[in-house]
Amino acid sequence: MNARHLALMTLVAAQLASSAAADNFSWTFQRTGFRSSMPSMPQTAVSMRANLSWPVVYGIDQGRLNAYSLFPVANTGQVPIGPPTNWHQIGADLTKNFVPSSNVYLQAASGAPDGFGVTLQTSAFTSQPPDAVVVGNSLSGFQPPLNGMQALKFDADGDPFVANSSMIPNQPPFSEKKLFDVALSPSGETGAVTQSFGGDGPLTFWQQSPLLNGAWLSTTINADIRNHPRLIGATVDLSYDASSRPHIVGVDRLSTQNSVAAFRFDIMTGAWTSSILDASFNSPPIADVASAANDDGIVGAAWVNNGVLKYAFMDTNEPTPAWVVTTVASATPTGMPLEFSQGVGLAYDKAGLPVISFLERSNRQIWIAYDPPLALAPHPGPADFNGDGFVDGGDLQNWTIGFGDGPAADADGDGDSDGSDFLAWQRNITPPPNPAAGAAIPEPAA
Repeated sequence: MNARHLALMTLVAAQLASSAAADNFSWTFQRTGFRSSMPSMPQTAVSMRANLSWPVVYGIDQGRLNAYSLFPVANTGQVPIGPPTNWHQIGADLTKNFVPSSNVYLQAASGAPDGFGVTLQTSAFTSQPPDAVVVGNSLSGFQPPLNGMQALKFDADGDPFVANSSMIPNQPPFSEKKLFDVALSPSGETGAVTQSFGGDGPLTFWQQSPLLNGAWLSTTINADIRNHPRLIGATVDLSYDASSRPHIVGVDRLSTQNSVAAFRFDIMTGAWTSSILDASFNSPPIADVASAANDDGIVGAAWVNNGVLKYAFMDTNEPTPAWVVTTVASATPTGMPLEFSQGVGLAYDKAGLPVISFLERSNRQIWIAYDPPLALAPHPGPADFNGDGFVDGGDLQNWTIGFGDGPAADADGDGDSDGSDFLAWQRNITPPPNPAAGAAIPEPAA
């Protein structure tokens, strides 16, 4: 046993010991009835739509990237797997290109009030089909793919922000440096992660700040003190926490004994610190990791290691924040084991709570896990004019558009949008989440 192997085992044992006391999530699972059928390391991702209340999952089936979402009405058409569900296909062949069976990665993004989208990317610097970003919303569906784009996030107004390596000026030619993710901080910074030298070199973190008159500064993310191999750029997720501190989570590039590594910028020391969240000591390797942050200061990550779905979180509000790793599941509620090595998706709902998409092994069916249960099935009443399951500001906007000659936002069934429909909306506004249920993440037990 080499020194690196022993160090990783020690670190993982410590993480598992801390997770034993913290694994008090009440995970709920739901099948979608759709699949991601890639033969090698299949991928899925998840974003949230309709004011961050309803999940959208993505999967690659028969070489095409598709999207599925949950609605308050049952799917009366054909569901490929099992009995009907409330999941519907909302987008087919999103990239308009055949997707190869391996070496592709999915990364999803969400934006309030109703933006969502997905990025398809390869680890290579040139690829066929090309890297692509697809953006959508509940009113107009998915837009045509933006080929050659490599990253997607949404700004504070809910507008999509797409990027590729040309965003950063004075860069080497595209073949020498590729952008793998981008993020926008609450205080106005733009961050990006690139990798050079054929994908074998270290990551570079870039940041553009209004305080520096738009200048870009870069920092090399070196291997940490345990000397784990460098991360695969295509697995990397970049996010900012609520205090505008950047976080990078990814998977290293060993085919066996690889690990999930997390880096965060420590404002007190002015340096990047790193943590090993999990390690795979035998084949199959960890395929991918999904990472995201919510507005409450929680940074999270999800991945599958040898058929076990794991979720980790770090509360950045703590004086000395540390990652806590928990186990979500090794089988679906039907008893079917999970796919050994796969990509997963992670997003946070409007209450700041995690939603994870993952695959079962037998037929690559996509499932989601969430805590606590989302408001999935109930329909709040006739004043839900946009059908997102909530009566809120989005419905008022529909009523405003429909007032007079526009399409009816009709709560009383009289065929128009008038004052009585506004009154119905006012009386049925969905109450805010229970403060206890909306707590960001349970604290570890003493």
